[in-house]
Amino acid sequence: MNTAFLNAKNDFLAAAKRTYESGIQTGTGGNLSVRIPGENLMIVKPSGFSYGQCTEDNLCITDFDGNVVMGGKPTRESTLHGNLYKRYPQIGGIVHTHSPYAILNSLNFSQVDLVTMHSELKLKYPIPVVDVATQAVTEEELPKVFEVIDKNPGLLALILKGHGIVTMDKTAVKAGQTAELIEETSMINWEQKKELTLEIDLKPALTEEQLDQRVLRDFEENHNRQFKNAITKLFPTKLIPVMLELGGIDPEKKVNSIEKEERKQFVHLIKHFRMTLTGLRDYPEAIITKGGVNVKEIDPGTMESKFVKGLYFAGEVLDLDALTGGFNLQIAWSTGYAAGNAIQ
Repeated sequence: MNTAFLNAKNDFLAAAKRTYESGIQTGTGGNLSVRIPGENLMIVKPSGFSYGQCTEDNLCITDFDGNVVMGGKPTRESTLHGNLYKRYPQIGGIVHTHSPYAILNSLNFSQVDLVTMHSELKLKYPIPVVDVATQAVTEEELPKVFEVIDKNPGLLALILKGHGIVTMDKTAVKAGQTAELIEETSMINWEQKKELTLEIDLKPALTEEQLDQRVLRDFEENHNRQFKNAITKLFPTKLIPVMLELGGIDPEKKVNSIEKEERKQFVHLIKHFRMTLTGLRDYPEAIITKGGVNVKEIDPGTMESKFVKGLYFAGEVLDLDALTGGFNLQIAWSTGYAAGNAIQ
């Protein structure tokens, strides 16, 4: 065995071991390959074997067209790997994993943004998503992959939509490390971009059973009135149209016709009022409200809770309010500054 083959073999086995131990690929999925320098040959993961099962005894060697030179059946991604080696001589190792967060991002976004300092230092570009129709990239779909790589010289990775990460580097070990970084970055990217929901208990002083009794009393007092006119004591005026729209009960319906299950669902809505957070409102709409966390329960120097270590409060969430004229904004900025300095 020549030195080039031994180095390629060691790189392959080291990358397989690291990828398996990292946990970014489970089962027998994913694939791995290493170019054998000076030869139009590559070592590829045998089909049906997990990364953890790769050993010297089951190595599979093929040419760049996927023809077996030694070993058993190669991974079905040999077409992609071989063509990448033929087209890009700088690539020495390729790792492909079915990493869940990367796949999740690929189904919802056109790229994974570099949201961490580490990813910005290591990767030149946001990780592009390539939409291919088949489970294994075919000859017909290769131009989609080539187009993305050619547009981004030095690109180390891409994500096949709904399929997984493909990383390329001088060695398979480096490609595997990049795959780990991309999965980590994908997780953070997803957490940043995923839809945020807020649930509010509009009647926190009452249990759901107590609230049901309260609503039932209001209904009995207004049993001949329309539903829209029977809930005026329950909510502020501006909130009533919202509750009528979401309540699941026809606003024109007579209260004495409302069924028990309808009432129960309406009570549940009041106790579990959900909304989707889409962004901040404009500055002119900003208002101050009274109430909040008791300032006696907070360290005034750091804004940290006296009861829960690592929990900080600032601004509107505190039980502080002042006259109009910028005072409330000053409270928000000052407490935010104190909390920020303490967290650092």
